[in-house]
Amino acid sequence: MYKYIDYYNEKKYSNLTTKAYEILEEGIVTLELKPGQTYSEAELSTFSGIGRTPVREALKKLELATLVEIIPRHGINIAKVRLEDCALQMEVRNILEKLVIMRATKFSTPSEREQFLKLATEYDKATTAMDALSSIRIDYEFNLFAGDCARNIFAKTALMPLQPLARRLYYMQYHFNVDITREINAAHSDLMKQIASGNEQLSLQALEALFKNIKLLSTSNVLII
Repeated sequence: MYKYIDYYNEKKYSNLTTKAYEILEEGIVTLELKPGQTYSEAELSTFSGIGRTPVREALKKLELATLVEIIPRHGINIAKVRLEDCALQMEVRNILEKLVIMRATKFSTPSEREQFLKLATEYDKATTAMDALSSIRIDYEFNLFAGDCARNIFAKTALMPLQPLARRLYYMQYHFNVDITREINAAHSDLMKQIASGNEQLSLQALEALFKNIKLLSTSNVLII
């Protein structure tokens, strides 16, 4: 069973498929589920502590995000870390995420802007402590929330599968490329704050700074596992 399962057991979910997805995605991002290794559906059910039917549905979403390959009668293969894949998904993210961030900045309510500031405060605390696990969890929550605040289900649905690959690379390099990690953290925090400010131009500038440093991460000397 995933060693951080208590975090997910304390969260409230409307369905078990979402819970299974979040546990398995984090297991892949944190390398608890090893790149290149093949697992059975039963093993992943045990890992997540959730029955096989929700796990099976979650795996379909993970395959869409190119984190796994489902091989009939063989198992589930965890995607290897390929920098070229990260670069390709960034091309698409560069278009979709601008739309989501612009709309989230424009359409967020006052209470939602307060939530963005709260996320920024939590993120600053985690990144100051160089807490990689908390950082990726807040990043995940931010992505979900920004997608909701954009109020365009098509953009959110298209964007969400593109983000986990970069999150895994970010986690892998967190303590290896510290200078770039700090630049990413600063840009990410600024993005949350600029969405809260309601200034679309400043939000897009913060997003550009974030993308610039993510691209640096994928082209610099990296630790590949």
